[in-house]
Amino acid sequence: MSSLFHVWESWPIVALWTFIAVMFHVGLDWLNAYGIQAALPFTSKWLHKDVLCLFDPVLFGIHMAVLSSWLWLDRQGASSLFAAAYTLTFLYILWRWGTCSRVLQQFRMQFPDALHHQLIPDLSLCR
Repeated sequence: MSSLFHVWESWPIVALWTFIAVMFHVGLDWLNAYGIQAALPFTSKWLHKDVLCLFDPVLFGIHMAVLSSWLWLDRQGASSLFAAAYTLTFLYILWRWGTCSRVLQQFRMQFPDALHHQLIPDLSLCR
């Protein structure tokens, strides 16, 4: 892949960013309703946190705005915008996690005898 894009001399950085992208993707999949099968050879259990929707318009909008910035910003300006976008993404996910945790805690207090509590995330931002 490095030779295809003529970055062979920078292959360690390409490999590092590829690894980071895969881990980021797996982490986001873990946070949605489908989840991941992280320990597949040993167990087929699905792990999921039910924090994010499968398609989250806020995250999509943040990333589409930043990707489109490549059309009018120079490399330095775009990289600053990407750093801001990932910070905003991280803060948004933390906020969603906190909101879901509070709602789940309320369910557990309201229905203490239930065997299993599970939230299905939706597109509403505040509850």
